[in-house]
Amino acid sequence: MAHYHETSTFEHDGHKYYASGTCHFSGPYREFEGVSHLVIRRNRRVVESPSAALVTAAENILEVNASDKLMDEEYDAREAGYGYDYDNYDRDDDYDRNYSSGPDYWIDRESGEYRCG
Repeated sequence: MAHYHETSTFEHDGHKYYASGTCHFSGPYREFEGVSHLVIRRNRRVVESPSAALVTAAENILEVNASDKLMDEEYDAREAGYGYDYDNYDRDDDYDRNYSSGPDYWIDRESGEYRCG
């Protein structure tokens, strides 16, 4: 089960609100289970008896933000599992080693021609 504490702003019926709460995801496909500890504020004051529509709007924005974090974490985990570092692909120091995109590609120092092999 994954838990994400989120804080976000949103608009509802022409007013700006702030929502915070803990989003819960569970199951093998990380299904959204709901928000606990939901607090909705307007102008720094807690909304004491929010309407069902306001609660739904707050939960929706928190779910979207938490889902984005969950997907980012899963993507990072998959990327790390493949052992491939996209940030360091084709770095500039490759040129100092006389090749630009892998060990099988280089520039011949004598002729200046590109070689592969």
